[in-house]
Order: sequence, then structure tokens, then C-alpha cells
Amino acid sequence: SRTAAAAPPVPLMWKVSDADNELYLLGSFHMLKPSDYPLSVDVDGAFDDAEALIFELSPEEMTSPQLAMAMGQAALRTDGTPLNSELPAPTVAKLDAWLAANSDGLKAMGLPAQAVQMFEPWFVGLTIAIVEMGKLGLDPQIGLDMHLIGRAAKAAKPATGLEKGSEQIALFDGMSKAEQLQFLEESLDDAENAETEYIAYVSEQNLLPDESDKPLRHPKVPELFDAVDGRYIATYLSAH
Repeated sequence: SRTAAAAPPVPLMWKVSDADNELYLLGSFHMLKPSDYPLSVDVDGAFDDAEALIFELSPEEMTSPQLAMAMGQAALRTDGTPLNSELPAPTVAKLDAWLAANSDGLKAMGLPAQAVQMFEPWFVGLTIAIVEMGKLGLDPQIGLDMHLIGRAAKAAKPATGLEKGSEQIALFDGMSKAEQLQFLEESLDDAENAETEYIAYVSEQNLLPDESDKPLRHPKVPELFDAVDGRYIATYLSAH
């Protein structure tokens, strides 16, 4: 088990180098538990060796409250209809049951259960996932990216982002109605076995070395990704 491990597990990390430079590519998870630390010495060594860090989003955007506000604004329904009006009856029943069971957690986020009807399915699915991970003790403030952003600031290492928050919001908001419904339904289904999914992703996929040379393993890979020329492309991207 992880608790019995003598040392932190080695994460999913690649090193690419030539005669002059070395580049480290580190797989990360945005929400972690305190027990996921300390990091492997491999990560610490890569951080110490790096002259600069590049994150998914820049540290300025990652730490700005404007990002969450922009996402919520983009997710607002604009046709005057409630969310339930476009959901199948079984999905409405599952959503209502989840909202009733998690009303306190939603209030703590500043989102009363009845306010959920104001948003698009993709945003509600994302909210469900965040609430469920929080119930497992996962905290975005100690996710790997936030941890390394803090270390980079203390070490005065330059840090930037590969993407912009607006681009990520556009990916979610650009999903078709069918894709949004699928995402919401999968979030509701995953809420029933969230701990199992977390353990599988973080303990097996993300924090243990993969020496199998086999394709990525996850039960929903065929649903969420298309295999194109040896690469995995999100279905909602390859469809557009």
C-alpha cells in the first residue's frame, strides 16, 4: 500500500535532452491530499535543475479569482430555460438526488442547489466532480501545479503558462449539447465511485512509474478519446 511505502512513488515524468539543454515533462493532478506529499526526489531534482517552469496556465491566471468568475459567466444559460428542461427524466432524478445529498457542500462554495438550474450541463458536471473530490480530502490549493507555483515564486524562478484560461473555458463551452449531457451523466455516475477513480488515477496512473510500454489504461478512454496516429485526441476536439 502507499502508506507502507518506504519512499514517495516516482511520478509520471519524462526527461528530454540534447547536448545543451534538458527538458522535464511532469504529469500532474490539480487536486491532491496532504498524504500525497512529500514529492519524489526525482521531482525535487528536476525542479532544482530547471531554470524556468511552464505550467498549463500561468501562475497569474491560476491564482486569480477572475478565472472562476469568467468560467461561471460563460456557463450561464442564456435562453431563459432551466437546466432540467433539456435533461432526460432519469438524469433529472439523479441530479436532484445528488443536489439534495450535497446541498451543504454547494452552499459552502457559494452555490445554492437551486442556482444550479441557471448553468449549462458542462459546468454542473464540473462542479459535481470538484465537490466529490473535495469530499475525499482533495484540495486544489495543494495540487501539484499550485505546489510548484509556490516553490517557483520562493526560488525566484521564471514561470509562465502554455494555455490561457479563456481557451480552456472555450473548450468546455464549445461542447455540443450531446457532449455536455454525456459529461454531466458521467460526473453523476463517477460520484458513486469517486474514491475508486481517484485511487486508480493518482496512485496507479499518475504517481507510479509506467514501464509497461503499453497504451494508456482507463475504462473511459474509448469514450473520451479517439486514437489518431498513435495519439489520444479528446472526442469533442476531433469532432470539430
